[in-house]
Amino acid sequence: MKEKISRRIFQSSIGGLFGYFGILALMDPITEAGTWISPSIITLIEFIIPVSVFMLILGALQVTIAFLLILDKYTHIALPLAAVLLGGIIMNLGWNTVALRDLVILTGVGYLYFDITSHTEDYIR
Repeated sequence: MKEKISRRIFQSSIGGLFGYFGILALMDPITEAGTWISPSIITLIEFIIPVSVFMLILGALQVTIAFLLILDKYTHIALPLAAVLLGGIIMNLGWNTVALRDLVILTGVGYLYFDITSHTEDYIR
């Protein structure tokens, strides 16, 4: 019982992080793009779609992941999406303290995914 409560608190905390950064991206996409994305990647994104649209999509995806994790629904989908986003952030930023922080969060996401999928009764909600 204590393990399940601890897992839910941890999962909700990760959801809270995704929600916070997702809301930032939705509120001010251009500023957040300048903060999160390297100039060379911004140029690549701009070749496909405006960076503001990209950031709105990214923010909406982050908020969706946050809701799914906090509500403990479809975690078998939300956690791999979170892992892909974190992996992209780490590759985009290169090696620095933010990437190290995201690597720790990615490790937690991996733990949650393998913990949840190892309990078949919790796997699909």
